[in-house]
Amino acid sequence: MLGRLASQARHLWSRIAPDLNFKSCILDVYAEVLDPEFEVKLIEINPWGAHSGSGSLLFHWLDDAAILDPQQHDSTTMIRLLEAGEAKAPTRDEAFQIGRGGIIEDELRCLRERGLE
Repeated sequence: MLGRLASQARHLWSRIAPDLNFKSCILDVYAEVLDPEFEVKLIEINPWGAHSGSGSLLFHWLDDAAILDPQQHDSTTMIRLLEAGEAKAPTRDEAFQIGRGGIIEDELRCLRERGLE
């Protein structure tokens, strides 16, 4: 299952990469892996780097820099999975705060911890 997921993600990247203006990114994808005929579907593209202004759900640009830096890991496919489950739909105000509430403080904390401030 993981091999097929990785293969499909790499194939998706090979199809869209020629139209994009960056060499490395995180693809957020969705797949119903319990279905034996699953296909990866693209959710969003996050260009590489904390400076890009994009974020990914399962990776953190600073915390995971050692495995995400394209200069260190050219063409490596990293997979992290999120288990399906019931989730309460956020209110409009809660949804608005996703990616906003505390993000600056979190990024500054990461920079301070690494002496990069």
